[in-house]
Amino acid sequence: MERPSLEKLILYRDILHDEIVKSAHELWKMNKHRESAEIEENYFRIQYLLLKMYPEKFNICWKSHIMDIILKNENTFSLLSEIDGNTDDLRNLVKNDLCILKELYNVDWHRLSCEMGDTETSILCREPHNDEDTIIMNNIFGKEGIVDDKAIEELEKAYREKGCGIFREYIAFKWDDDKGLIGISNVDPIRCQDLIGYQLQKNTLLENTEKLIRGHRVNNILLYGDKGTGKSSLVKAVLNEYSHKKLKIIELTKEQFSKFPALMDQINKRGYKFIIFIDDLSFEDFEVEYKYFKAILEGGIEVRPEHVVIYATSNRRHIIKESWKDQPEGMDDLHRNDAVQEKLSLADRFGITITFQSPNKDLYLRIVEDLAQKENIKMDQEKLFEEALKWEIRYHGRSGRTARQFIDYILSVKDTPKLLKE
Repeated sequence: MERPSLEKLILYRDILHDEIVKSAHELWKMNKHRESAEIEENYFRIQYLLLKMYPEKFNICWKSHIMDIILKNENTFSLLSEIDGNTDDLRNLVKNDLCILKELYNVDWHRLSCEMGDTETSILCREPHNDEDTIIMNNIFGKEGIVDDKAIEELEKAYREKGCGIFREYIAFKWDDDKGLIGISNVDPIRCQDLIGYQLQKNTLLENTEKLIRGHRVNNILLYGDKGTGKSSLVKAVLNEYSHKKLKIIELTKEQFSKFPALMDQINKRGYKFIIFIDDLSFEDFEVEYKYFKAILEGGIEVRPEHVVIYATSNRRHIIKESWKDQPEGMDDLHRNDAVQEKLSLADRFGITITFQSPNKDLYLRIVEDLAQKENIKMDQEKLFEEALKWEIRYHGRSGRTARQFIDYILSVKDTPKLLKE
């Protein structure tokens, strides 16, 4: 087996630190005088590491792993390509590295798998699924001979369209105080058409997001209103509508507002559009984190990047809880009114406020009917509406969330016809 010259990598040199590539590299350096048991152990360990790294993928193989680390690799070329920057000065370096990576990608494992008696089960010899990434790699590495300019352009296009690093893999993230950004793999797939009613609210949020994607500086938005009316669901639906246009979302809690500068450092020069999502934003009157948030909205010395917008939901119009002790009482406290105004003005720091009210009876029943159709619930409409109205009286009042909970209850009943006759 011919050993790729990985030591000569420049832009993609950190691939040498990949545990699987490192194990393969050690295997290739072993000469005939090494114990066969040592070679065998390393060979099967590589397969173990592949399966461990991709536990949810059925058709994982050597090529799919090399493809994965190339397309996610963050280096000067990939990061410049992501923001559609000028990469002309890097072309020769890219060509050099791609020639080496082509050898790495096309390593022939068949001879060694025969020696190991592993031809039937080896995952190293498999071919990857013919998905979008495989087509990209075939366009880059599929031709005989050296890598040409067209191959470099193909790779540059891949980074420009989908980016690199963790942002290539995920559309949604949360912030960890120790690890920084962590990708969220199981994102709610809700779409705008799944949300019944609230058309004006949808249009306002969609219009603002579209402007963000087109590169305009846009307004931060506060989605305020009754609980269960779909505020958070609409933000997630907007993400799903535009994720194919390099829109990402990062969920932040109020306890993490002090980490906002560190977050901005991580996303400031990336080729994506970001929604900073703060769900159920509210402060008790004794909490001071609102001062951090006020600074975030107003901006300090560092201006909020144009590719970042803040969407926050709240059940409180003024976000901060008001109490009777906040009310001005003559001249007892000259500064009390100023303190009250500072708290009440926090919501005004958002450029746009979108209001959500609990649905009326007709809208509530429309939501119930739509959900029942989507879940294929065969039920007399009059009986469905009767039970839905009983449910909202018995539990949480009218809202989209209540309708969803009612439908979930119907679905959970094993003998639905029996229930409906009672």
